[in-house]
Amino acid sequence: MSLCLSPVEDLYSAFLIMNVKDNRKEIDRQKCLERWDQFIRLHDEEIKRLHLHSCVVSSMEI
Repeated sequence: MSLCLSPVEDLYSAFLIMNVKDNRKEIDRQKCLERWDQFIRLHDEEIKRLHLHSCVVSSMEI
């Protein structure tokens, strides 16, 4: 099994990590539902900004 994640998997993992319950053992599904639209909107805005300014981030596959 490979330990390397694709950028999409990294993004999804980061989203899940930011929405764990206080016990740090479970994902808070309600938080995920409440935060997804803003999370993806901010992500898309940042990708557009990077493209607009021709930024290259070595750790990102854009």
